[in-house]
Amino acid sequence: MRAPLDTAAVSAALRPHGESVMLPAAAYTSDEVYAWELRHMFAGGWTCVGRADELTAGPVTHRALAVGDIGVLLTFSDGALWAFANVCRHRGHELLPLGGAAQRRAVACPYHGWGYRLDGTLLSAPGFDTPPEGLSLVELPVTTWLPADPPGAVRGLPALVRGQLGPRRPLGGRLDGPARRR
Repeated sequence: MRAPLDTAAVSAALRPHGESVMLPAAAYTSDEVYAWELRHMFAGGWTCVGRADELTAGPVTHRALAVGDIGVLLTFSDGALWAFANVCRHRGHELLPLGGAAQRRAVACPYHGWGYRLDGTLLSAPGFDTPPEGLSLVELPVTTWLPADPPGAVRGLPALVRGQLGPRRPLGGRLDGPARRR
């Protein structure tokens, strides 16, 4: 999907140096353009959300943040990192307020009390004898990435989250392990 900008105005901005003009004012001030950027530039690709040691500082077992316009719930347990859409599978309620952090053994929905393990699986659902099948949290791709710096130069690993809820696209190995100098 194209950005909600006048095509001719964008083309004029892409002319060679000396012939080009600035982008139209809407590129900098439009709420519609901002919403498009959140969805297509930030939520549609990998986003560094911080250093892993800072994300788990506190200590915390889960933290809520935004990747573009997608609410993301990061959970941490025994050195493992998971990312989920920050909504309960029961009624779509936000599980943890944006910017919030908690230290609990499970994630609890504040609306009807559904509980999820830190790996996203449904733990409990009030009103059910056994939790319904197939209603784990919606998992998002997440990884930690070590820059190609000398050992000891980096105290924490950046955590990267891909906020797209659609099918996963292949990464081509770029972030699937330590970065390599070329």
